[in-house]
Amino acid sequence: MEKHKFALALLVLFLAASGCVKPDNGTVGRVSDESELPSPMSSPADLSELYVPVIADFELITDPLSTKDGMMTAQIIRYAGDDSNVIRLTEEDRLLADILFENSNQVLNLEWLGGDSILAVTSHINPSTNQYLVIELNEKYKTSYYYGFAFVWNESFTNLYYIKPDPHFSEGTVNSLMDKNENVLYRTMDNNRMTAAFAVSPDENHFAVVIRTLEAEETLVILKRFDDETANPVGIIGDFSGDFSFLDNETLKITLYTGEARKIMLKDILQYGA
Repeated sequence: MEKHKFALALLVLFLAASGCVKPDNGTVGRVSDESELPSPMSSPADLSELYVPVIADFELITDPLSTKDGMMTAQIIRYAGDDSNVIRLTEEDRLLADILFENSNQVLNLEWLGGDSILAVTSHINPSTNQYLVIELNEKYKTSYYYGFAFVWNESFTNLYYIKPDPHFSEGTVNSLMDKNENVLYRTMDNNRMTAAFAVSPDENHFAVVIRTLEAEETLVILKRFDDETANPVGIIGDFSGDFSFLDNETLKITLYTGEARKIMLKDILQYGA
């Protein structure tokens, strides 16, 4: 009986030292939206045999993914008897937090961004939409959800752009070019769609998108940003098939399906119009 009391006391001391709270379901340290980082745990030497994990049974959904310095690791897990995906963050084998997903769909990609200050998780929703979960690791874990495809960050990782389709199986088709603050910069018309081919200039004043018609014709459209909430077409390349990227704020590199590459100044793109 005394041994059982002693073991229980050790468990309580461990949970207090780790800064984790054990919910009723037996898991450790879940974070649902935004929470403060736990205080650093004492060193193993200080805790002696108390430095042991207290973790419920779980299965691995993804392999561990470490930051460049190897200090922090993220992976997707799923607790036994629970269909929800959970992001597990650890630091030097110490559990920091478990962050619960809003859905349990197939995980497509897990990546560290912005000098390992951002963790991004892409998961599948339906044939036209993915969920993009962004976790900012500052003083708190701040989580943001975006729904669409072709997620592209600016160079400083302070703004995110993506394409948002109409709800799946809705009547008609409209795609919207969105930013991180959910401003609608541009919307297609006449049931035209944007493809996943999408690029942003370094100064974020120009966007390049491919628009596909109902007849499957594709046109490369250059959009210019006129204010925080508006981007309008300023140039087109008709009957387009290939890849593209911005070399700088004034130049677009185009690689055709034949492998031919060319550089085009944005001010000259109109001459390539259909």
